[in-house]
Amino acid sequence: MDKSRQVALAGDGRRLVFAEWGALDGYPVFACHGTPGCRLLRHPDEDLIRSTGGRLITYDRPGYGGSDRHRGLVMADAAGDVAAIADRLGIGRFSVFGVSGGGPHALAVAALLSDRVMRAATVSSVGPYDALGDDYCTGMDPQNITELGWALEGEDRLAAEYVREDEEDRARVADDPARMLENFSLSETDRQVLARPDWAQVRRDVALEQTRNGVWGWVDDSLAQIWPWGFDPATIGVPVQVWWGTQDVLSPPSHSEWIARTVPGAIVKRNDLGHFGDPDADLVGRLTWDPTISRFGPAARTSHAGRRGGGGGGVVQGSQRRGCQAAGRSPAPAAAAGQLAVCRRPGGRPGPGPPGRVPVRAGR
Repeated sequence: MDKSRQVALAGDGRRLVFAEWGALDGYPVFACHGTPGCRLLRHPDEDLIRSTGGRLITYDRPGYGGSDRHRGLVMADAAGDVAAIADRLGIGRFSVFGVSGGGPHALAVAALLSDRVMRAATVSSVGPYDALGDDYCTGMDPQNITELGWALEGEDRLAAEYVREDEEDRARVADDPARMLENFSLSETDRQVLARPDWAQVRRDVALEQTRNGVWGWVDDSLAQIWPWGFDPATIGVPVQVWWGTQDVLSPPSHSEWIARTVPGAIVKRNDLGHFGDPDADLVGRLTWDPTISRFGPAARTSHAGRRGGGGGGVVQGSQRRGCQAAGRSPAPAAAAGQLAVCRRPGGRPGPGPPGRVPVRAGR
């Protein structure tokens, strides 16, 4: 039975479209896609997903794919949407991870649904714009810095630029999915992942689905990344892994390093690869990193070291890949002075965002 297009209603009546993959009677794990993205962005080998015993649940964040737009959303709003889907499926407790732009959404779920979340992970995540300050752009590809500048100019500029970019992305992926992100200076390992034939159809499907109702999900996601998140990651009390690659130029290491310092007892999973890591080994690692949970054992809490919000509080573990160590990162191509000003100029900081939101703690 096809489970790739199901519908739940958010608390305010918005439609949320979601999908299920892998072992449908297995342990539920929610995945928050990147920016842009949609529910169809998952590992192409469903047998591999099933082999972990995981029931992978993906969903279109507001404005993407078939989900209704939620203008003015912040990261914290993800908690209510995930809860609505879990309720629709009759799921009480679950785990969650978020990739790239989906990382903060997963952290929001962990922070605000602590009575339901068993464990969480971020993968090549973006960090908070205000808290990182000038470090936000350190090691970042110039194209991402350009897009950050559009976000700082506001919704109208973002929408116009993303309509153009969406048309170009669709044309590139239709010609050859390996051309995705060809205007970014990605690591060689990332290029190898994009060139994998088994990912080609997934990339094509995602390129068409993620913006089939316009670019508003992408716009709102990008604005949410420069606004306060609406929750404090230092209050997270469930086990959290923080995955990143030292060669990542899309979500540079400084972003995940901030998360690892801020989330109490975060477990660091660092490798010497790029943004996409090792898709096969990483999927298995994320779905099975606590066997007592993934195999339906007791809801045991993992013992963590580190202190709340303390610098260097993350527990460093080696990568699952043979020979991967904490290699030094290769810098992204130098950004133009005008691009760096996006991160440095005092006037370049965003306003407070939607009213009534809790800012992210800075200064860690």
